[in-house]
Amino acid sequence: MSSRGAGYKPNTYTKAVYRMDAYFVPVLGHIALNKLAPGHIQKLVNKMLDQGLNPNTIREYISTLHTCLESAVKQGKIDSNPCDRVELPKKIKSKNNFLSQDEALQLLDACKDHKLFSVLVPLALATEARESELLALTWSDIDLEQGLVSINKTLTSEKQEQGEKKLAINSVTPKSESSKRVLTLPDFAIAALRSHRKQQLAAGTPNPLNLLFPSPDTGSHYWPTSVSSAFSRFARKRDFAITFHDLRHTGATLLLESGTDPKTVSERLGHSDVAFTMNIYGHVTRKMKDQSANTLNSLFTASQKGKNEAI
Repeated sequence: MSSRGAGYKPNTYTKAVYRMDAYFVPVLGHIALNKLAPGHIQKLVNKMLDQGLNPNTIREYISTLHTCLESAVKQGKIDSNPCDRVELPKKIKSKNNFLSQDEALQLLDACKDHKLFSVLVPLALATEARESELLALTWSDIDLEQGLVSINKTLTSEKQEQGEKKLAINSVTPKSESSKRVLTLPDFAIAALRSHRKQQLAAGTPNPLNLLFPSPDTGSHYWPTSVSSAFSRFARKRDFAITFHDLRHTGATLLLESGTDPKTVSERLGHSDVAFTMNIYGHVTRKMKDQSANTLNSLFTASQKGKNEAI
């Protein structure tokens, strides 16, 4: 893989480098490329299984390795891709975690006095945006009068030549144009943003980047991983068994439960394909199942009642 990561998104490249350093090089690094065999990679897979890695994670890691070796095939360095003959663990269907409507309301109440989460959590539930998208927002992306937010960039972690990591702002690329979206905000999110803006201006803290969420320590962006960890601790102490990313699932699920059409939900999530969205949210919650059954029941009951009255 090129050190420049050409053709890869920054986050994708960073993950690939991590996988190389943490798993591939220690196990396979001593083997010449033209001597690399399926058996070597199978041992790597078995080792990751023994270490307790999730089967889905293992499949994702080997997919990265497959991509790298496929490049070697195209360049004529090897005749075939040894990953093609490796037996991978079966994929586990992910279970998305989300809050019910009542639980979401309880969480909003629990967050109301928190300096960061009193705004970040309502905005997450209201937009179904990713954490890296929310933390990249500036006030220029917000129209409080119209009640709109523009999701058009994301925070990524990029590894420097010295091995250190830094945050970088990346505008949405053409490859993921669907991730660029303008969303209408509900009243509770607008109210939280107005209050947050008022407090920021009153504090008079320098905010040269005009960030929605400037770090009080640096004045720059929060690290997404730090915020995620802080939220997990916050939620756990208040008996909410969720991660920050689960807020995205919660917002999407509540919209689907309320009858919002899948295409609209898919667009709000920044997905390029409705089928992809429904594959993730195809669990169809109990509430949705009950609603569909009740609808059919009312339709057929009304029809049968009409026939009986006619007789």
